[in-house]
Amino acid sequence: MDYQEFLKTLKDADVDINPYLPFSIDSLFLYKRARRRGIDDGIVAPDSEHLAQYWTTGGACGGNCWNDADPESVRVSADPTPTSFKDFDAALEVVCPNMTFLQYKRLEATVVQTDNETHYEYYGNYKTYGYRIVMLKRLFEELQKMNLIS
Repeated sequence: MDYQEFLKTLKDADVDINPYLPFSIDSLFLYKRARRRGIDDGIVAPDSEHLAQYWTTGGACGGNCWNDADPESVRVSADPTPTSFKDFDAALEVVCPNMTFLQYKRLEATVVQTDNETHYEYYGNYKTYGYRIVMLKRLFEELQKMNLIS
């Protein structure tokens, strides 16, 4: 299986590739986060296919141009991090359904980048998001290295 066949397999299985995110994930944004984690493999590009998941971790809203309201904190749940990365799991279920738990954990630690991003708005309003992202080219290469796809 080559990379294009890998992508087609995921798309045919309705895995959400390049999903909407409420903040920019341009190449510089991804590059800085990848470098921070010691990943420098040259595959982060603005048009790179990826899987992503985000959640709101906090922020403030309510500020306005009339200055008659101060921004108020956005309520944050006790555990805002989703317990699973559904598109990542769905992708692996399609391309290598016989993967062991330990292989999954090793792969997850290698390819899933987790971080946060703050999106600033007008009048002191902002939202902070947690996110997970997987660059599909890197996932494909790691699956090949682990002999999980050929």
